[in-house]
Amino acid sequence: MADIERTRKEQSAAAVVQARQALADTLEADRVAAERHSAAEAVVTAAEDYFAGLGADVSSQDAPVDSEPSQAQTPPRSTTAADRSVNHLILDVLEIGRITPLKEIYEGVRGLRPGTSGGAIRGSLTKLNQRGVVEIVSRGVYRLLVIPEDYRANT
Repeated sequence: MADIERTRKEQSAAAVVQARQALADTLEADRVAAERHSAAEAVVTAAEDYFAGLGADVSSQDAPVDSEPSQAQTPPRSTTAADRSVNHLILDVLEIGRITPLKEIYEGVRGLRPGTSGGAIRGSLTKLNQRGVVEIVSRGVYRLLVIPEDYRANT
C-alpha cells in the first residue's frame, strides 16, 4: 500500500512540474505577444504621424496654375491595360500612403491584365522602389510614396 501511495505522490509531483512548465511557457508567450503588440502600436502611431505630416505638407504647397493651355500639349489618350507598362498597372492599384500587401498588388494588377507574371510584378516593384516611388514597409508589404511625373491614370 505504501508503494502505491508513493507512486501516486511521484505522479502528482511530476504533474505539478508539468503544470508549472506549461504556466511558464504561457507567461512567456503572453510577454512576447505584449511586446509585439506594443511594437505594432508604435508602428501605427508612427504611420499616423507620418500621414498627418504628409497632409500638412500637401495642403501648404501651392499648385502651379497654367493660365492658357499650350497648343503643344496633347490630351491623354485612352489606353487599355495591354498597352500600359506593369509599372503603371501597379500604380493604378496602389494609393498614396496606403500600406498594401503584395498579394493585393498581384490581384489588382492581374485584375487589370490577367496573366501578368509574378516575376514581372516583383521586378517592377523593385524598380519603383529603387526610383523612390514605392517603399518596402516590410517583407511583402509596400507603400506608394509619390506618383511619378510620367504616370498617366488609366482613362
